[in-house]
Amino acid sequence: MPGKRDHGGGGIDARGPDHWRLRWRVGGKRYSKAFQGTKKAAQTELRRLLKSADDGAHVAPDKITLAVWVERWIALQERRDGEDTGKRKRGLVNARTLERYAELLRLHVLPTLGARPLQQVAPTEIDALYTKLEVRLSPRTVHHIHTVFGACLNAAVRKGFLISNPVKRAEPPSPGDSERGQVLVS
Repeated sequence: MPGKRDHGGGGIDARGPDHWRLRWRVGGKRYSKAFQGTKKAAQTELRRLLKSADDGAHVAPDKITLAVWVERWIALQERRDGEDTGKRKRGLVNARTLERYAELLRLHVLPTLGARPLQQVAPTEIDALYTKLEVRLSPRTVHHIHTVFGACLNAAVRKGFLISNPVKRAEPPSPGDSERGQVLVS
C-alpha cells in the first residue's frame, strides 16, 4: 500500500536546535525519549535502542527514582512465606541485617542520589558520593555501603529496570585496614 511505512525503523522529530524526540516500538509497545545532541548522534542513539530491542536487551525508559527503587528493594527482601510461621524465604537476609542495609542506603546514599532517575545514575556520581563519604566515615563503612548499593542495583538489573549496574563501573572504595584479629603484644 503506498503511503504506509514500517514502524520498525523508529522515528526522529526535531524539537528545537539540537533537541530531538526519538520514537520506536518494541513488541507492539511505543516508546519515546528526549535526546539532546546532533542529528547524527540522535540517529546513532535510535539505532542503539533498536538494536537492544532486537537483541532482547531493551529496557523501557522509566521515571522511577533511585529512592523509590531502594524502598522496593528493601520491601522485596522483607517478603515472607505464605504461612505465618515467621520463616523467611531462602536467600533473604535476617531482619537485623536488612535493617542495617536500609539504614546505610537511607542515611548515606539517598540524600545525595535519591532524587535521580534510576536509569540516569552514573558511575561518576557514585565516585563523587564515595569521596564525600570517605571524609566523614570509616573506610570499612564506605566499602560496606558500596557492597549494599551494588546488591541493590544488581536486583534492578535482574528486574529489567537497568541494562547494567553503574556501581560495577564506579571505583570501589578500599575497605581499609582491619584491626580485627590482630594480636596485642605486651
